[in-house]
Amino acid sequence: IRDSLEQAERHRAEAERKMQEYEAKLSAASRDAEAVLARAKDQAQRLLEENEQRLLAESERIKADATRDIEHERRKAIQDIRSQTTDLALMVAEQVVGRSLTDADHRRLADEALQAVADAYEERRS
Repeated sequence: IRDSLEQAERHRAEAERKMQEYEAKLSAASRDAEAVLARAKDQAQRLLEENEQRLLAESERIKADATRDIEHERRKAIQDIRSQTTDLALMVAEQVVGRSLTDADHRRLADEALQAVADAYEERRS
């Protein structure tokens, strides 16, 4: 009986030792898992911040491009208005001057005006 009790005690002690080993391994695995999770969270946060910075930079670039395009179109509109105003002023001047010109002067001025319009048209097409 004593041998059986001693053997049972050895088995219990062995089982307890193995249980402590498993608990230590489980604890180490848990710590490793927590470390992996912490690294993953850090990496996710870093990627999120990097993406945020990229999006901000892209947003600023788009805004700058839009501002540049708007300014270009504004200048073009002003130039078109000036050109049209000049054309209108010339037409009015021609009408005023035309009242005191001969028929030959009218034809010459009309030819010159048509040539100027044709030249301007060709210039705009280029």
